[in-house]
Amino acid sequence: MFQFPDAGQALYPGLFRVYAKRAVYVDWKVGGQVNLLEEFATEWWKRWQAAGAPDPVDPAKLAELGIDFVVVQPKNALTSREPDYRNAKYLAYKCGAGNFARERAFQRVPRRLNGGGSH
Repeated sequence: MFQFPDAGQALYPGLFRVYAKRAVYVDWKVGGQVNLLEEFATEWWKRWQAAGAPDPVDPAKLAELGIDFVVVQPKNALTSREPDYRNAKYLAYKCGAGNFARERAFQRVPRRLNGGGSH
């Protein structure tokens, strides 16, 4: 499962989810469903508060939530470690013991979204 803590209200985590066929822990766009389902609203708000925009980003704490990878923009790189995957637009850091098929996940995302990649 992926999380984009610096995305704020941007829509690209949802696009990543669709193209990469990977789960995202919480994003702003999905929060629109709170108007339809009360149980969803409660869970979404809990997740948004916990991982929507943590400051600072702590991969160990995010792993406790079931998040396998945290993905940030290069300007928000974690200073404590090197990313497990990088491309022109994103840096991905492994949080827990998740299985990261980095080539498959990011190759599914159109180049205009991921900027190519290396690891």
